[in-house]
Amino acid sequence: MARSGKAAWSRTLGPAAMLFTSYFLLADWGLQWATVPGAGSPVFPAAGVALAGLLLGGLRLWPAVFAGRMAAFFLDGRSFPMWAQCAIAAGNTIAAVGGAWILTRVHVRPALTRLRDMLALIGACVVSSAVGATIGSSTLASVIAHGFGRAPVLWLTWWAGNVMGMLVVTPLVLSWMPSEPIGRSFRWWLHLVLSTVTAGAVAWFIFGPHMPHLPLAWLIFPALMWAALAGGVRGATAAMLPSASAAVWGTTAGYGPFAPVAEHLRLVLLQQFVAVAAASTLVLAVVVDERRRSELLRENEERLRLASRAGRTGVWTWNLTTGRAFWTPEACELYGYGMGCTVDYERWIESVHPDDREQTRRKVREAVEQAQSGGSGPHSYKDEYRVTHVDGTTLWLESSGAIERKGDELVMLGVIRDITERKLAEAALHESEAHIRRVLDNLFAFVGVLDLEGTVLQCNRAPLEAANITAVDVLGKKFWDCYWWSGLPEAQARIRDAMDRAKRGEVVRFDVTARMAGNSLICVDFQLAPLRDDEGRVTHLLPSGMDITARKRAENERERLLESERAARAEAERASRLKDEFLSTVSHELRTPLTLILGWSQVLRRRANGKDQDLHKGLAVIDRNARVLSQLIEDLLDMGRFSTGKTRLEVQSVDLHDVVALVLSSVAPSAAAKHIELESISRPFPGRVCGDLNRLQQVIWNLVSNAVKFTPSGGKVEVTLDRIDDLVEITVSDTGQGIKPEFLPHVFERFRQADSSPTRVHGGLGLGLAIVKNLVELHGGTVRVTSDGEGKGATFVVRLPIEEARVSEGAEVDDVSNLGIAVRAVNDSTRRTG
Repeated sequence: MARSGKAAWSRTLGPAAMLFTSYFLLADWGLQWATVPGAGSPVFPAAGVALAGLLLGGLRLWPAVFAGRMAAFFLDGRSFPMWAQCAIAAGNTIAAVGGAWILTRVHVRPALTRLRDMLALIGACVVSSAVGATIGSSTLASVIAHGFGRAPVLWLTWWAGNVMGMLVVTPLVLSWMPSEPIGRSFRWWLHLVLSTVTAGAVAWFIFGPHMPHLPLAWLIFPALMWAALAGGVRGATAAMLPSASAAVWGTTAGYGPFAPVAEHLRLVLLQQFVAVAAASTLVLAVVVDERRRSELLRENEERLRLASRAGRTGVWTWNLTTGRAFWTPEACELYGYGMGCTVDYERWIESVHPDDREQTRRKVREAVEQAQSGGSGPHSYKDEYRVTHVDGTTLWLESSGAIERKGDELVMLGVIRDITERKLAEAALHESEAHIRRVLDNLFAFVGVLDLEGTVLQCNRAPLEAANITAVDVLGKKFWDCYWWSGLPEAQARIRDAMDRAKRGEVVRFDVTARMAGNSLICVDFQLAPLRDDEGRVTHLLPSGMDITARKRAENERERLLESERAARAEAERASRLKDEFLSTVSHELRTPLTLILGWSQVLRRRANGKDQDLHKGLAVIDRNARVLSQLIEDLLDMGRFSTGKTRLEVQSVDLHDVVALVLSSVAPSAAAKHIELESISRPFPGRVCGDLNRLQQVIWNLVSNAVKFTPSGGKVEVTLDRIDDLVEITVSDTGQGIKPEFLPHVFERFRQADSSPTRVHGGLGLGLAIVKNLVELHGGTVRVTSDGEGKGATFVVRLPIEEARVSEGAEVDDVSNLGIAVRAVNDSTRRTG
């Protein structure tokens, strides 16, 4: 209690000191023109400071006014009786207190923003100054010689001086108080400065020493009107101060339009001039301010109306005491009443949806009861409810407002907003969240939300059921301490490390072991991701996991099968190598006795010399089959060399034209025996290749002999030698039995034959074409085969890189007609182009 009183005293002391100082200084300055030394000044600005100080600081500051007047007496040094000084000081104080009391009772705004405020101020100045002048002049009349005879003049001078001081100083102090916003535009400040300077200059011109005594006092009014029109009350008070100061100084010094008259009349005219100028300028200024504010208010109301219509917002007021209500057109439209509606409480409550009506009625009742039992401040009210229009349309409205006591009445003021879209959006969001929750709850995967400290905030249902626990066992706990990781220190450590990394913005993913119901262990594909806000800061962590135990088991089984397959493949490759080595060994071992058989069969045939036909015939059969067996052995040896990478080529420059001719001459007897036509077509000089002559001859011989073998009697085999860009192309085509489409991909595989049955017509091991492919690739070439199917022949194409490109000067014709078979070599340099 004592501390509260001390604080109130400290808050009062500062304003009181300011009021005392300003009143004392202005009182001392004004008393220099007093008609009676020490009292009764025709110019007394201290009265204006006293009125403004008590109006702003409160009537409790009246001792500062009294003390200031007494201090002025003390400084002046006049020998008035103490009771007279106290009476005069009391009169000045009563005048200031009375004026402030009147203005407070009529609720004057200190900023003087209304015409009624300004008129009330002028009236208070007139009345309160009369009280002070009456007390002061009566006191002076009692203490000076011939005082009562001079009392009327003293009273008039005193009263006019106080009125003038109040009209000039009080509005200046009130309007420029910091409690009211001062900031204006540059244009306003420019007008203020120019009008104030102009008013002061004009006043100096009129009341200055260089001006003859002409009646030009009216010239000040245009400058004061400019200040009032441009700056309002603040502009008028600012311009009035230098104008009044110049007029007082000039008139008291004997200058200006009032100088020619007697001194006491001169001061009366000055008082009248200043009072009329101040009153008229202030009234004009406040009217201008009111009009300006009225225009701004209309503009703001129009903006508010447009904003209310655009935002579907209405405004309403309801006087709870009288029952009168006012609704803006927008409010009426929201309730479906139509423009210009008249609504009372019962009609309004009936428009509320039946399901929300009781709740709305209760909230209004509680707000009213709170306002009736509470203090004078506003009491808030807010509610959301549905209303149903006549056409059946239902809207969601939000009504918010405040209930305030104004005098003896309770007034409720508020706004109504259409929140239908928001409610629909909230409902859709709620449904979406519920749908997501249902989806997450039915996912057999862990999905949750953690804070940055690792506390579980949310968790879906599936992992809880899998572990036979409830949300109570998880929510609010550290994630690594939950049941899933209990007894698994390695998993807990990895999760802690993942949390540290995720808080830094990383997405962490790894496989981890988790505990489920019955202490069973599963493998989880776990991921921890950061959740960021709009500014990119990590605010939460999102753990998720999927049971991948079955997948891991399948992966392990697949790995086992792959390892088994690799082992089987390695074993097969080893067996293949052993087989190749065995075939190579057997072939080498068979080669020696077979060579002896061939040699002795030839010796015996020479010695028989045709004497014994049966012997000669038998030896021929032995020789022929031994040569077939020798070729089979040589093929096996070649395949062995290919498998082991031991094939050697005797590389030289080879003319394929000669090779083809030699091969054709060697197979010509076989073709002639089957009446097969052999035809060779080549460019004059297709180019030489770099390779092994014998191996290239083996390639062409295998292709041509195969063609002859699989071509029936009367067929045709064609060998073409051509150049395609930087390649030599050898084409062997026949009209034989052809190749099945499904066997084409396997033609060049070893030991593969289209007919592998024991009763097949054509023999062989199925190595010839495999040898062709290996030899062609060793020479840097390619081989391919095409066939239109069984009975439609086949075409083999070999391409080898050219050693050098050159063309002969003339055509060459290979004539092998002396062999006695249908073999033709045709030089056709225009049939194909490279």
